[in-house]
Amino acid sequence: MTKEYKKALLLLSASVMIAVPLIINLIFSIPATSGWGMVITLFLFFVIDPFFSAWLGKFCSNSVKRYWSLPLVNAAFFMVGVWLAFDFGNTDFMVYAAAYFVIGYAVMGIFSIFKHKKV
Repeated sequence: MTKEYKKALLLLSASVMIAVPLIINLIFSIPATSGWGMVITLFLFFVIDPFFSAWLGKFCSNSVKRYWSLPLVNAAFFMVGVWLAFDFGNTDFMVYAAAYFVIGYAVMGIFSIFKHKKV
């Protein structure tokens, strides 16, 4: 795996964690659709982002020495996206960022252990 993979993963992580909340906030900030904005935001926080963090951890388990920082960067991108989309400096979303951080590293650790274990 080359450095192009790392750049592509960083770009994908930035688009999922920064651009998607911004787009949701821009599209659903219209008063007539504000209820749907909350539904889609909750779907993003409880389904899409944890799944993406787990997928990123699974991918990073292929080369832990090269990709060890990506789950951390993913959580940081989440905080930047939330601060840009909702309220800058709001620390309430740090729990979500910590959860995505733990999910990414846990999946990366589990898959790297089972990958190297001969059964």
